[in-house]
Amino acid sequence: MNEAIRMQLSAFVDGELPQNEVELLVLRISQDAELRQEVAGYLAIGRAIRSEHGIAAADRLHARVAAVLDDQEEP
Repeated sequence: MNEAIRMQLSAFVDGELPQNEVELLVLRISQDAELRQEVAGYLAIGRAIRSEHGIAAADRLHARVAAVLDDQEEP
């Protein structure tokens, strides 16, 4: 995995990735276990920094991914 992908993942998790890049990245994440692990790592780091316990960040990410996938399914 290259540094550009890592930066995209970080921006995605932080909600800072431009929408036109989100859809392609979500597709890549859905097909690549290594990317999913990397996203999980960024989420864990974010929770630790914010002293969050539980999976609230994962729930937010899940909602964002689901919204992107729903948009892709429309004709």
